[in-house]
Parts: sequence; structure tokens; C-alpha cells
Amino acid sequence: MTRKLLWLTLCWLTLFGALLNAQDDGYRLREPSAEDYLMAIPVIVEWAYTQSDSYDLIRLMISQEFNLRYAGIRLSELPFTLLRNFQTSLAIGADSLLFTDEAAWFLALLESGVREAGITDFTSEFTVGNFELIPTPIDLNTGAREAYLLQVNDRSSYREFYALVDQAVRLLPTPIVGLPGNVTTRGDPNFGQLTILQIADLDGDGESEFIFEGGGYGYWESCGDLYVIDMQGDALVDRTGEFFHYCVPSAQMDTAAVEFDITHPESIQMIERRVDGWNCQRTHTDTLNLVEGGLSTSTVYDDTTWCDLRGASEAFVQADYGVASEIYASVLPEFDGQIQMEAYVSARLALSYALNNRLDRAQATLDSAIPVGQMGELLLRLRNVSTQSDEMCRVARQFFSEVNGTQANVYSNPYAWTPQNFHFGREPLDPRSFPLPDPAQAGCDFLQVTGIEATPVPTLDVAIPDVNSLVLWDAYFSLMRGEYQDLLTQIDTIRALPGEVSAPYTRQLSYWRALALELTGRSVEALAEYVAIYAAAPESARGMLAALHMEGA
Repeated sequence: MTRKLLWLTLCWLTLFGALLNAQDDGYRLREPSAEDYLMAIPVIVEWAYTQSDSYDLIRLMISQEFNLRYAGIRLSELPFTLLRNFQTSLAIGADSLLFTDEAAWFLALLESGVREAGITDFTSEFTVGNFELIPTPIDLNTGAREAYLLQVNDRSSYREFYALVDQAVRLLPTPIVGLPGNVTTRGDPNFGQLTILQIADLDGDGESEFIFEGGGYGYWESCGDLYVIDMQGDALVDRTGEFFHYCVPSAQMDTAAVEFDITHPESIQMIERRVDGWNCQRTHTDTLNLVEGGLSTSTVYDDTTWCDLRGASEAFVQADYGVASEIYASVLPEFDGQIQMEAYVSARLALSYALNNRLDRAQATLDSAIPVGQMGELLLRLRNVSTQSDEMCRVARQFFSEVNGTQANVYSNPYAWTPQNFHFGREPLDPRSFPLPDPAQAGCDFLQVTGIEATPVPTLDVAIPDVNSLVLWDAYFSLMRGEYQDLLTQIDTIRALPGEVSAPYTRQLSYWRALALELTGRSVEALAEYVAIYAAAPESARGMLAALHMEGA
């Protein structure tokens, strides 16, 4: 406690000295305009990049402050070149810039570029800065009003999106696809393309609907979407919502099929069929009734033993051991003569009984099973412990961990598919292997099995592991949620923890502390923090950022 009081005293003395210095040096706190901020950033980022001055942290800090300060302004009123240079230097829209409204950013760029270029004729292709625009005239069934669909290719960030030009320029609520970055709604951050399937008045309301297909997403999987965009007055509404999206692992493509049916407005459908790692075929259907406004989804599994086994495993993981034991007991006769499968199902059945407090049935199942082969080893281990659920879980987890740990290459299956193949966690890469239970739980509570206790909440007397990364992200999200007082308390606590936080993270926390103080109206303390950052290294990236908040710097 004495050490904490000493540290707090030193902090207040340092802050008091900084306050006096700030006043003596004639500095005043100021909030830079959006134009001033955007203009200064390219130089700061370039300096951080060439000097290796925590480049990623600097970009993270800038994108965060930009979102907090300027989220409510009309970016489209700013010069296009200013916006483009800011994007180029900071890669706005990339996945490293969290919480950026990508759609709003690209719309602002498009509106600003079209306005500055004085574009009024959209009948042919044209270029605005780094934007290449390909127009398609469309009939919105609105009388004399002309309308064009713009395919916009950003040659700077390799992104692509669609916009509608009629009375104004509007983005369609479809993802911004390409590299780098994320998307606004569904889809995948990796690659992708959008294709117009149909533009017509499908629901008879006198205005057109747009149907797009998105595809080509993903590295290790094939993903796609269907978008039905409805004109509702001046609004553009995505009628498919969060549905009409699929992702099929690459290794399952030979057992999967996806089709979109857009021929009937009252029943637009996505139908996805695939055989999963349990050798169970499922049919997933999303349905949109564009006429009456209904949206539904359903998943149906084939009536097979393999699908029953899949259902038993799901019930097991969800701790519904009564249902799991009923299914395992019903499918066990189906594997008569398949020694490995029979032993596996028997072991899972015994575990289900034990976890459901039916210990007599668990013991009877183990006694009647034939312990042969790899799964027979599990039966023998379970027989050698008491039929208490915690002991059985511990033994099962150890067994499954050993089995999975002996696989030479978890990313390939050198064996032909037989019931003897048991590999957990390989379903996405190999549709023919039969997955084992997760060794981290084996159907049991992880903490109960391992005996691990929850990590205590860090205090001044308890050191925490990897303070750099843990604390940095806690502080980051506290700031983004507007929990400024919590952030200030957290930073002060971290500064007093035993051990040192590395220099880049210390400087990062100092800047966030200054920003939080400013946003809570504590301008004098905020100025002192900015002055201290600037005085420590005026030519560093953080020093230049701090100078943006100081008149007289």
C-alpha cells in the first residue's frame, strides 16, 4: 500500500510540473479540425513507417481517434485528394482499422470525387482519382427519373462496390469486396466478386429490385451470398438480411452443392446440400417471400444412422446426456461387426450414462462391450476407473488427446475412408474422416476435468501475464465504448503494477490517457499529458500527434 501511495504522489508531482510547464510555454489545448487532422496524418504515418516507430500501433491509434472525433461530420464535403491521401497512407477500410464504417468512408470518397469532377453525364465510363466507374443505365419504374448503377473499382485499395445514381449518389447495401479489409454485412474478407443477376419490379410495387450474387470469398473455403435489394421510396433495403449466405470448406466441394432460385418472387431460395464429416447429408434452405415479406430458414438432416450419430454428439456437447444416451443406445446395433465403431459408440454411451447419473447402466455398458483395437483401449481404461463421471471424463479426455496428438499431419488424410479413421477437428479439411470428440472437453466440463481455476482479476499486488497485449486491448475497447473513467483508472492501475510495460505500449497508454482526459472535459490535465508526450520526443509520430492538440507547438 505504501508503494502505491508513493507512486501516486510521484504521478501528481509530475502532472503538476507538466501543468506549470504547459502554462509557462504558452501552450493551449485545441481540437484540430477534420481537414487539419487528415492533412497531417500522411506525414506522421510516413515517419512512423520509415523509422519503425511502432507503425501498427500508430495506425491503430489514428484510426481510433478519427472514429471518436469525426464520426458525425460529412466527409463528402472534404476535398477528394485529402480523403484519398488519408486512405492511402492509413489504409482506411483494411481489417487493421477496427470500427471504421467502411461503407460511409467509400461513399464519402465517391460523392466528393463526383462533385469535384463536376460529373453529370453517367452514360459512359469515367475515372475520378483512383476510382474507375462503370455505369449501367437502369429503369427504376419511376417515370422520367434517370438512374444508373455504378460499378466502382478503387484501384488504390483493390476494392469494388456498387452505387446507385438517381437524385443522389447512394451505396447499395452489398459488401465492399476485394483486398484488403472486411465487408459491411455478410461475405468474407478475402477476395470476392459481385454479379448482377436481375433488375426488375418483382413484387409489383412499381419500383425495381436488384438481385446480386456474391462469390469467390475465402482462402480455405468457398463462400457466397445472394442479395435482394428493394427500392422502398428513397431507401435501399437488403431484404435477405443475414440469411442467404454459405461457406463450404474446399475439401467438401465434391460432396456439396449450392443453388439460388430467383424465378419465383414469392419463393426466392438458396438451397445448400452437403455431406459433413459425420457422413451425414444435410439440406439447408433460406426462403424469401418478396411479395408478402416473409423470410425463413430451415435445416433438414437425412434419416440415416450417421445423422443420428451426429445428433448424439451434438446432444453430448450440449450436456443433454439423456438424449445422447438414447441415441447412442439406438444406433449401437447398427454397427454390429464394425469393431472400432461399436467400441467407440459403447464408450460414448457409457460416458453419457455416467454423466446422467445412471452409473449402473454405465457399468453394464462397459462390461458388455468388446475391447478390441484402438477404441477398445478406451473401453479398458474406462473399466479400470470407478464409474464416477469426473473420473471417466478425465480418462476419456486423456485418451482422445493422445489419439489426436499421434496424427502425423492433421491437414491431410493418407488413409481411405473407413470407420476405423477417427480424427478430431478435421472436418473442414477432410469430409471423409470421422471426427472424435474435442479432447478439451470430451463431453465434460473443461474446468471440472482439468482442475484449472479461473485467472484472478489483476490487482496492484498480483502480476499479470503478457501485460503489454492484454492491457493494450482492454484499454482500446474501453476507449471505443466510451468508458473513459474506467480507462483512466485502468491505465493508472497498470502504471503501478510490478514490472515494466515496454516503451511503445507505455507511450500508447499515455496518448490514450490524454485523449480520454480531453473527451471527459478535463482539458488542463489533457494538455499536460499532451505536452509531456511532445516534450519527450517532439519529432516522433506520437509527438507530432500530440502537437496537433497544442496551440503554440
